[in-house]
Amino acid sequence: MRYITQGIWTCSHSRERIMLGGIYAIMFVRRPEQTQFEKFNIVLHEDGRVLHTMPEMKAEIEGEQIRNSNIARRTRETYRGTKIKLEDDELPYFIVTLQLPKDLCKWSEPVLCHFLTEQEIISPDSIRESVWLPTMQSTIRHSEYNERLDGTFNLGSRVSVDSANIFRPTIRSFLRQSKVDVAQPNEVPLEDFQLDKELSHLETRNLERYCVPRIISSFKFPADFGDDKREGGRPGLKALLKRQEVEEVVTQVKKLDFNYDAQAVNPERMFPHFPTVDPMQYPTLADDQEPQPLNVATALGLLRTFDSIKTKYKEKPVELLSQPDEQDKKSKIKKLGLKEDDEVPEGGKRKPSKINEKLRASVRMEKLERGSGSSDKSKTGTDSTIEQDVTHWTTKYIKDATLDKETSRITFKTDRLGYLGLAFKRYEHFPFREWSLQPNEENPDEIILSVDTFHVRIFFYITSKGVRGYVTDLTKGYTAKPVKYLEILEPISDFRQMRQMFVSKNINIFAENDASFYIDNGYFSMKHVALELHTYSIMALHCKLMKFYRSNWNRLASRRDIIMGMKIAKDNSDYSEVTMRITPEKTTFVQISENCSDKVNVIVLTYNETWRNISNFTDLHQAINSMVPNATEVRNKDSILLHYVMRMLKEIRLLSFS
Repeated sequence: MRYITQGIWTCSHSRERIMLGGIYAIMFVRRPEQTQFEKFNIVLHEDGRVLHTMPEMKAEIEGEQIRNSNIARRTRETYRGTKIKLEDDELPYFIVTLQLPKDLCKWSEPVLCHFLTEQEIISPDSIRESVWLPTMQSTIRHSEYNERLDGTFNLGSRVSVDSANIFRPTIRSFLRQSKVDVAQPNEVPLEDFQLDKELSHLETRNLERYCVPRIISSFKFPADFGDDKREGGRPGLKALLKRQEVEEVVTQVKKLDFNYDAQAVNPERMFPHFPTVDPMQYPTLADDQEPQPLNVATALGLLRTFDSIKTKYKEKPVELLSQPDEQDKKSKIKKLGLKEDDEVPEGGKRKPSKINEKLRASVRMEKLERGSGSSDKSKTGTDSTIEQDVTHWTTKYIKDATLDKETSRITFKTDRLGYLGLAFKRYEHFPFREWSLQPNEENPDEIILSVDTFHVRIFFYITSKGVRGYVTDLTKGYTAKPVKYLEILEPISDFRQMRQMFVSKNINIFAENDASFYIDNGYFSMKHVALELHTYSIMALHCKLMKFYRSNWNRLASRRDIIMGMKIAKDNSDYSEVTMRITPEKTTFVQISENCSDKVNVIVLTYNETWRNISNFTDLHQAINSMVPNATEVRNKDSILLHYVMRMLKEIRLLSFS
């Protein structure tokens, strides 16, 4: 049986993908009951012609039994001479065809999925429960706490404390998306060399690169630093010392502030801290080869020595924490029924006590019991699982999905009906190829924002009434009648409505806070948030005077460096074109070049300041005033237009995703 369904225009959000094109389901109207009398009949429409669905409809698939059954054989023999030709593997499945909206799948292919509730096997280790304890500051009554302990734990109850982070995903989504994935460490290969010779520049750099992070920052205590300072400040033998007079002695009032010198008797740190380094690739021994003594005169021998010292330092706090407390010792002594042996022999040395020997024996037995218990748990942990009802989107029951882009139809096989959806990539149009912000030559009160995404080109016309524009293809030359995939004729002042219009057409250019983790079409550089937002405000302030455009160096720059191009809008020549480097500390006019780097993943840029840096500019506003002295007088004085331009720039975030 073949179904063609139409979906309702809605969209459901996820993190990496977004549900677009509608939620599809098989809908039908049940035949009303008909009561036939002797001379007439009555049709009762009691349900009001309500649309019904079949979310629980499933095909009975039990392997080869259905294919070899009499029903399947009878079906094949009955329709052998007709136009309906179904293969053997198509008989148990529903073949569904969805008519999609036009141009919805033009830029990316969707992933079909079901929305259903089913039982899944969940291990007890993956279930997260938060423990709440009553405190004096808590506003929850003690009776509610007791009810919570007696009853079942509800993650959605008001007893649970919500996090202050409003962008935090739910615990259910954590359980669905999290998986145990142990990354294999990448060992660094290093060619071994002798240390008792004159080292080359490369060998010295390798020693500095790999040995220094493996050494603790300081082996001294603060008291040692104080001793060094006193030894260095001692006067010589021939120096003259002036005796202090009684009148000059002034009693100092004791300060209650924290004094570092007073803490000098304490150790520097309890736990050693080493920077994160990649493991080294040491030569492996063959099976029949005997281990040789360590040669410290080579680079790999020195590194192995540092690694062994580092391992001992990291294991030392674990040994200290594993020591039993005094109360545990006393309780074990009472359990063993022993008395303390305080006899001291004449030699002055204490005899080894029987208590200590028995305590050590008991500790060894506990360690053995813990090891056996953990092994038993690891063996029985796989068997102890919990079946739980989970409501989610899944692609497990979709087979052989094919998309025809010319007719905008997608066909697939499934063994169950219900609610179907299409999951598209949320950030398919990221990052941006080009962008520019400039005033309109024909209308000075209108600002044009042009954005080239990864697939389309978008023009926004921003006025004090709102934002209008259209979406077209990426073209190099002028097009008389461009294809418009989305057109906004009347200005819109509601940015939420405009966002929904773009998202419904699968043209999402509005990034969420975690967008950088899901963009894989190209590389970009996320910028300093406060600096970026402040720059958008200055761009909106001078949008009637200057033209701002994208620089190719911006995606190569670091997080605290914003690189952008700028020129005077009415100047048709190239003399006013400048490249700006904006940092949280200052703004400069620069010329940029790229230098060679020792690392493949590190890009080193050189910024050469130009003659325009006649003064120190704290932000972009002062730099524009240096180019145009009357920039403050001809600024954008329309507060509504200023708000719309600034809001549009902050919604799209051109500087971070281009």
